[in-house]
Amino acid sequence: MHRACLLRRATCPLHLPTPRGNRVSRTSIRSADMPKSEQPKDQRTKRNALLLSSPWAWIIFIGLTILIICLWWANARYAVTGELPYLLSYFDTPEPQPQSILERLGILGTPQAVGGYSERGPTGDTFGIVNSLFAGLAFLGLFYAILLQREELSTVKDERDDTREILEKQEDNITAQTKQLGKQAFETSFYNALDLLFKHREQLLHPGKTNIRGSAALARYVKDLRDKTTSALHVSNLLTGYWAAPRNEPRDGSVDYIRFVMMISEMIEKSEIDNKEIYREILRSQLLDSDLVLIFFAAFSKEVQSSAWRQLVIESNLLKYIALRDWTSDCKECIKEVYDGETMYL
Repeated sequence: MHRACLLRRATCPLHLPTPRGNRVSRTSIRSADMPKSEQPKDQRTKRNALLLSSPWAWIIFIGLTILIICLWWANARYAVTGELPYLLSYFDTPEPQPQSILERLGILGTPQAVGGYSERGPTGDTFGIVNSLFAGLAFLGLFYAILLQREELSTVKDERDDTREILEKQEDNITAQTKQLGKQAFETSFYNALDLLFKHREQLLHPGKTNIRGSAALARYVKDLRDKTTSALHVSNLLTGYWAAPRNEPRDGSVDYIRFVMMISEMIEKSEIDNKEIYREILRSQLLDSDLVLIFFAAFSKEVQSSAWRQLVIESNLLKYIALRDWTSDCKECIKEVYDGETMYL
């Protein structure tokens, strides 16, 4: 029992007490780690308004204001009337000597007027410290205003950076949404085109044999070509006059279907979607062996009509899975010389 308790104590993590002086709240740590632009606005402005929000600051400010007003008032009163304020009456002053007409008439000055203007000037100059104090306070106020303006400009810059980041994110989101909508529209058109292709294939009929339709009709067209093409020379002749021959049942019976296949391939190549190879592979997986053989002769014929299809077949590697089953080796070699694209079974 005692050994089990010791083992439990040894395996439990130690929880050391944190001194009170070193305790830091999680909120302050999170606020310090956050960028300035992400900190709460109250925390950012608290530092700026500290001087004006403190009650002692207001007391000092009001006291200095009253002191400056009193000193200015004393200086002005002494300069005009020659009278000192009550608090300065303990100074040893000379006898009153009115100088001006207004003082003689009793309009300005009182019996306590001190000296003449020539004597008041040097005494009044002693109040120049008020000007110095006021100028110093004005300079301090200007310096503090510059600091506040600098902090405000920094805050505005942070908010501007945040706004720019938000706009960039919105632009990225809009771009992503536009791409997604474009992809959805393309996929809808692509799969609808595949459905129409399958329906077109099922409606194909072999001329003169109404019981052969659909993929069986395409397979019969390829069988007719294979029976007439037993050597490399036959393949070359067929490629030379594939479109020029006046009568060519495989060509005439499958040209609309092949044109539909090429239209779907062109739609993939001209689209602006990413990962086009996925949709190329989907289209290739839906084509039969007979489709690939007919596409080869229609696209790689030596006539001008095949040039656009030839470029499209090479670009999309549409004949990747062409197999040429039951064709002679000479025919396969001739076809490989004409089409040098990537294939799986040739």
